[in-house]
Amino acid sequence: MTQADRYKKARDRFAKGQWSEAWQQCQQILARAPQHAEALTLSGRIRFAEGDHNGAIGLLQQAIAAQPRSASAYDHLGRVLTDVSRVDEAEQSFLRALQYARDGSAQARAIRLALVDVLLKKGRLEEAVAHFDVMAPTLGKKEAPLYARWGDALSAAGRSAEAADRYATAALQASTSQPGEPPYRLRQVAMLLDAGDHQQAEEVLASVRGVAPEAATYYALGELLYDNHQHGEARRAFDRAVQAATDDQPVNAVFKRGLSAWYLGDYPAADADFGQVLAWQPDHQGARNCRPFAQVYNPDATPEQVTEAHKAWGQYAASRVYGEVGEAPIRDRDPDRVLRVGYLSPDFHSHPVSMFLAPQLSFHDPSQVAVTCYSNVQRPDSVTAAFRQLNVTWRDITKLDDAAVAEQIRADGIDILVEMAGLTANNRLAVLARRVAPIQVSYIGYPTTSGLPGVDIRLTDHTCNPTGTDRLFTERLHRLPDCFCCYLTRLDIPDPNRLPALDNGHVTFGSLLNIKKINAQVVARWAAVLQAVPNAHMAIFRHVLRAREGRERLLALFVAEGIEPERIELHWKMPPDGSFMQLYHRVDMVLDTLPFCGHTSACEALWMGVPVVTRLGENNPGRMVGSILKGVGLPEFVAEDDDQFVAIAADWAGRLNDLDALRQRLRGQMAASPLTASEPFTRKIEAAYRQMWQDRLKDA
Repeated sequence: MTQADRYKKARDRFAKGQWSEAWQQCQQILARAPQHAEALTLSGRIRFAEGDHNGAIGLLQQAIAAQPRSASAYDHLGRVLTDVSRVDEAEQSFLRALQYARDGSAQARAIRLALVDVLLKKGRLEEAVAHFDVMAPTLGKKEAPLYARWGDALSAAGRSAEAADRYATAALQASTSQPGEPPYRLRQVAMLLDAGDHQQAEEVLASVRGVAPEAATYYALGELLYDNHQHGEARRAFDRAVQAATDDQPVNAVFKRGLSAWYLGDYPAADADFGQVLAWQPDHQGARNCRPFAQVYNPDATPEQVTEAHKAWGQYAASRVYGEVGEAPIRDRDPDRVLRVGYLSPDFHSHPVSMFLAPQLSFHDPSQVAVTCYSNVQRPDSVTAAFRQLNVTWRDITKLDDAAVAEQIRADGIDILVEMAGLTANNRLAVLARRVAPIQVSYIGYPTTSGLPGVDIRLTDHTCNPTGTDRLFTERLHRLPDCFCCYLTRLDIPDPNRLPALDNGHVTFGSLLNIKKINAQVVARWAAVLQAVPNAHMAIFRHVLRAREGRERLLALFVAEGIEPERIELHWKMPPDGSFMQLYHRVDMVLDTLPFCGHTSACEALWMGVPVVTRLGENNPGRMVGSILKGVGLPEFVAEDDDQFVAIAADWAGRLNDLDALRQRLRGQMAASPLTASEPFTRKIEAAYRQMWQDRLKDA
């Protein structure tokens, strides 16, 4: 068999998903010709298909070294790099691939589309659209999916009317070439609504209703609108789906309607919808988790009500494992031995929690703690790979049910299990209801009590949870000295700039927080600051503001408080290089939210030299930024009430030279503070674990 025949056989096996056989053929080729670029490229693709990102990258780099003008090797390297979130390198790889691909070829188009995806991830929206403009002359009459992707790019760029036009073209082409017209028409409707063309939207929607059942049509439209952050329109679509439903339990539509209501700040409606879903399906995990979690955002909910909502969740979760629960055995009563500590999280990837978990996992003393990570990461990336390189035992639990996870943790003999997600996405909190470790701890990934009887301890500090707040937790509070967390600082970002107000002629207050945290009471507090600083602006940065509806809703809240619209800056486009941290170059001070304050965002702002004005809430969700500010030596930015919040912001707005001096020294001040002292902080965590262990031995 010739090398060419062997390579053809390898490609055929790979195309059929027979990766092992394809790999064997490639290795036989490479045994005779180690620089065979095509075999190296295919070997890299096989490793990528198998989930071995590092192996794939190495092989594709070898292929490029063997054939430096290989469009295929650069293309596939870019795809691997994209998958592990190394988007800057991926972009360069795709650009090199385009250099060597034949213009107008199917390969060049595929490379360009992959590059578009990277540009969209980096927020370079207009550049992404421009690539479709380049491809436009080559598009034929049966290109519905490509026109739809063009519409997606235009939608992301906020060019809704043009996006609607591309979706209309996709629908026309799909009607004669392949299924898909109703979905494309629904995307067209979503964009027409965003562009304010309600009449045409209704006309297009009427044509779709004649093709698909009305309830299904409105439900699909609601999902599209929700994904496009048009939550008011989504809520109306889900409501119409409920009204048109032929069954008596339109569970999914009611649940999604509740999510839309939550996003819009209509907490009573959201709670009612989640409650209705649970009346129909008590095991509906989405409604079961969202109902208490939404209360954390609700400015009208008392801390006691938030706690009761979580207790209800915890009691239900505990009831579902009745008969499976038993005290985890203490296998070795030595109070000073190495402790087996497990970390349970879905966030061992590019996620805010990883910025706080990485420091202690990197510095755990193996003579004190042996770490096992139970990872429920749905899409591993380069951060996941970095965690796996640490001195830890790694368990991927994504394909295990709760009972199997519990069995694994017991088999590993874990002494202390630390749960890091609470009721956030992809959590496995219910595992702790099975009492899988002698000590079970809640920490960092969720802002309040788990409500679960099986969780023994909550790690916190004296600012987040002062005396008197213990009653709000089902766990016993263990208060760490200084700050409750340690932040992993980023070195791949620009230095703080000169204070913008010195050049702008006005102070710019800012927020980069989740829009769900910005409620009417928050806007009223911010508006009071703007009234106290008459020429100041408020800049809000969030990608979801690309939807016109969201921008109009926020502006209306400020106008209702007497603030002129021109003083409110709503931004949703990322900086040209994709680094959102550069947005802080446009902000003089950050204003925090309540009842759910910032956390990671506060650390990011401080690292960029931008102080955060916070107002302490009654419980942990509204006090985390206060702890961070005290941790970096800025207690003067922590307010006890609304009046003080306004006074602090106004005072610093009148001291621009002082504010600029703070901006220039703040990164160094933060770097020298307990908030970023990874090794000392880890020693405090280990001391806490040791104290928990010794206390448990006394109680046993």
